[in-house]
Amino acid sequence: MSSTSGRHAREFYGADQNDETATTHGEVASNPIGTAVSFTIDEDEVEMGDGATTVITATVQHGGVDKSGVVLTATSDDTDVATVTASDTTDANGEATFTVTGVAGGECGVSIAYGALKLNRAVAVEITDVTFTRAPTTVSVVALATDDVTATVLHDDEAFEGAELTATSSDTDVATVTATDTTDASGEATFTITGVAAGTCDVTIAYAAMKLSVTVGVTVTTE
Repeated sequence: MSSTSGRHAREFYGADQNDETATTHGEVASNPIGTAVSFTIDEDEVEMGDGATTVITATVQHGGVDKSGVVLTATSDDTDVATVTASDTTDANGEATFTVTGVAGGECGVSIAYGALKLNRAVAVEITDVTFTRAPTTVSVVALATDDVTATVLHDDEAFEGAELTATSSDTDVATVTATDTTDASGEATFTITGVAAGTCDVTIAYAAMKLSVTVGVTVTTE
């Protein structure tokens, strides 16, 4: 699946303030307000690993103004592949958020609906069976010394080469870490942690393409 993002809008217009219906791109929608309605989502395709989550943001505007208090609902057409938050209400920015969670490898569709106006937006979801691990899970290192952590990526239980991974430290005054690495033929990438000063922090290794991350607990000592 190719990945795309951006806002995807539909608008419709009522002929006057008393119109009950209006046409939106060939669909008939209830329109009690008789003004342009924009209903957008920030992503219409999602690809991620099983167990990962991502958030889709839907935005509603009436007459070009953010609309709060609109109840939106969401459904997955195959909950064995992915689930989604059932409903949310738009905030002062006209935004509602829906969390999509990968369950198992496969493809499905998620629909986000503005039921009062019979509008729907579709999200194509592809879930990949991914195993993403790191070893060790904790590191103890002396200040100014280093230690390595190996992250391993499997797709469908086979080593996956070419996965771009990134790493960050929650406190670079305690420890730093190699910023990026790409998995080799064994599905492995190596990150070097360097102790800076005594303390504790977390190093997070992310597989952004699959929206997955793992954490390594780091303790730095003076001797």
